[in-house]
Amino acid sequence: MARIAMNVTLHARLVRVAEVPLRRLAGAAKGTAHLGVLEGDMVTYLARHSVDPSFKFSQIGTQFEAYCTGIGKILLAGMHEQERDVFLANGPFVPITADTLTDPEMLRRDIEISARRGYAVDQAEMFEGVHCVAVPIKRNGDTIAAISLSRKGAPPSEVRRKRDLSRLLACADSISIALG
Repeated sequence: MARIAMNVTLHARLVRVAEVPLRRLAGAAKGTAHLGVLEGDMVTYLARHSVDPSFKFSQIGTQFEAYCTGIGKILLAGMHEQERDVFLANGPFVPITADTLTDPEMLRRDIEISARRGYAVDQAEMFEGVHCVAVPIKRNGDTIAAISLSRKGAPPSEVRRKRDLSRLLACADSISIALG
């Protein structure tokens, strides 16, 4: 019971602290910014800001499979290896789109790459034509949440991805510092 109360308090604080940085991120990047946490095998979106009124794929409180979202993959990358092994052993991983990674070993490699580089990508794995990049929010060295930037359309160019990543990292740092 105490752990649930602690998570509720942390989640409320995350939402409050992330409000302004996420809004700025969405505006500067002309996309949709999300804040999410891992709950069981699912990502729960705690906050969302978008400059695209037609971006109706996600809402606050929405839950999606962790294995096919940018936020989910970077949260999985932040897990201890044993926890990640348990997650990957508990498939099956069903294809949500034609691009969803469903093979546990391919998914493991993608998550390991995400862990090494410090960000994850969703290449239209959750929704056709929606691409996203996500980075962790850390507290005391532990990944406690993640933020992402999503857009509809073609995959971003390398230049755009680097610019998005720079904005995401600055936003994540801002949130982490405000959390204390």
